[in-house]
Amino acid sequence: MNSFFSFIIAFTLISGLFLGYFLLFLRKSTEFQKNRWVLLFGIIISTIIPLIHINTPFSFFVGHNVNIVFPVQEISMRSKELTDSYSFLIQMFYGIISAFLFFLFISKIYRIYSLIKRNNLTKFHGFSQIDIDESYTVFSFFHVLFLPKSTEKVTDEIILHEMAHIRQWHSVDVIIIELLKVFFWMNPFIYLYSKLIRMNHEYLADDYVISESVDNQTYIKVLVESIIGKQLDLAHNFNKSLILKRIQMINTNKKPKTSAVRYLAMLPVLLIAFFLFSFDWSSHLPINTMPTVEEITSEDVVKAPEYPDMLNFLRNNIKYPSEAAKNGISGVVYVTALIQKDGNLAKVEVLRGVEASLNAEAVRVVGLMKKWTPGEKNGQKVDMDITIPIKFNLVNKSDK
Repeated sequence: MNSFFSFIIAFTLISGLFLGYFLLFLRKSTEFQKNRWVLLFGIIISTIIPLIHINTPFSFFVGHNVNIVFPVQEISMRSKELTDSYSFLIQMFYGIISAFLFFLFISKIYRIYSLIKRNNLTKFHGFSQIDIDESYTVFSFFHVLFLPKSTEKVTDEIILHEMAHIRQWHSVDVIIIELLKVFFWMNPFIYLYSKLIRMNHEYLADDYVISESVDNQTYIKVLVESIIGKQLDLAHNFNKSLILKRIQMINTNKKPKTSAVRYLAMLPVLLIAFFLFSFDWSSHLPINTMPTVEEITSEDVVKAPEYPDMLNFLRNNIKYPSEAAKNGISGVVYVTALIQKDGNLAKVEVLRGVEASLNAEAVRVVGLMKKWTPGEKNGQKVDMDITIPIKFNLVNKSDK
């Protein structure tokens, strides 16, 4: 559960970052097709970046010093019953809301499907046409055009508008954003994405009609006269809201092409999102360069320092911090130390951490490991740096 909600938080922040970029640089752009792909890319990449985990190499921090890295030492702790119950209730609540929203989504699909089943379907210029009740307005969904049986208000401009939605596959965008709203309803930015994507669809369709040599004022008159009738949420309705904004956009002189710099500005936004949410920059303590030790070449014979039964020692002595366990905090703390040639331990520090209490506990217990078998080079005992990754892991009672 914790990892899922960490994903939700990351997804929300990244989508907000891309949304801010769009509103700042492209909101007034009249290159609607490019804007469509930018909006889709922003919301889709926001779901992908949190799933990518790139560990920054420890050698980056250590520099050129010799460093013996031990296997990950996993310290597991069973979650408290109260924590388990609390987590279960949150998951159940989230699941119920998502299930309800998914039911609404399916019901909207079914309403459109039932219209197709109840009415006659005919082929029209490469797509399907359904004659529906006069109480509905003209709308389209995927390759199907829904037209009221009374065609008094159905003009060529209306047909052209809906053909644009069909030919440009705008329904795909709608389904993607609606499904994201079902499963990630906690993200407040996703609703603004939905509004911007649908608005841009209308701009694209309006632009298509105007490009077919339709007079602006004639088309605006059609828009104003076609604002009454039933509408379906998932469909592209010819008279979908925001008519005034569409009229304003139609009357706007098309500006020169948006500068490429505005679109290239998305690259630093993408890099910032990757560095903040995909790379592991979890250390909360300053990283100091380890002291210089004897140079070792490829011809030298090196024997790593040893500590008897290290894993059991760590398991028997580490106490999982109660506050970290209560808050569901886990992860790998990388502890570095210098094993001196007399076997004593020195300079125990966090190389890369997780959270202050976990970092402190890892340093405390490693500091108890006083007597090591020192490392050797060519049969001679030498000082040698080590790195011990200690994995703090919470295990649910249901886990085996």
